[in-house]
Amino acid sequence: VSDWRKTRGESAKPGREFYSKYCKTILHTGAPDAFVTRPIGAPIEFVPLADPATKKPGDKLTVQILFNGAPAANLHRDLARGEVLGLADLQRLGRTNQQGLIDIPLDSPGLWKLHAIHMQRRPDTKQADWESHWASLTFEVTP
Repeated sequence: VSDWRKTRGESAKPGREFYSKYCKTILHTGAPDAFVTRPIGAPIEFVPLADPATKKPGDKLTVQILFNGAPAANLHRDLARGEVLGLADLQRLGRTNQQGLIDIPLDSPGLWKLHAIHMQRRPDTKQADWESHWASLTFEVTP
């Protein structure tokens, strides 16, 4: 969006945005469950291809990001982890491929939070110029 605004001479102009957040948390109370590998139908969501409860430090977890049910290609994906899942521990993981997939290297046990943002220019800019959809997935990797 910043590049788009810069090439059109809009960097100095205010930008108005509508946004929605869609959060998904995986809590385990028993055995791993394939349910967590299925989409729930949110406008934007992370769908792990394996239950994170089956993963250990050193494994990879592949996730797919869907936007309106279709793979969200070329989205930046970030993660935070640790006791406090905040910006202090934010790491950029890269971009999703054409199938909306990206691998997460699970290098340590603990809490993990993935997030991504899909932004679109609104066709009608009377109320807002942009619309963003935020997705997050929180889960735990056990030792």
